[in-house]
Amino acid sequence: MANKNVLHAQGTRFQRNSGVAWQDISQIKDITPPAKTRTEIETTTIDQYDGANPDPHKTYVGGLIDGGSVSLDTIFNPDALDNQRLLEADIEAANPV
Repeated sequence: MANKNVLHAQGTRFQRNSGVAWQDISQIKDITPPAKTRTEIETTTIDQYDGANPDPHKTYVGGLIDGGSVSLDTIFNPDALDNQRLLEADIEAANPV
């Protein structure tokens, strides 16, 4: 019986948009997707404990969501560096790419 929790990613491509066309970034061995997290903000007030109906629990509301980071495991291949270096140039660009 096949495990339904296994994700087969063979054939997956990692690409960047050059503004004209999508370009494959080759020599990718593995992609680790981002894990979103959300901060919590404590909203406990001193008047919630009124003596008659005490609520000794802290209260919280959801804060901002952090989208996380993507991790790429690549093979360093001098012959394929042009498209790998595009990512480095994107990171160092003054304007978001």
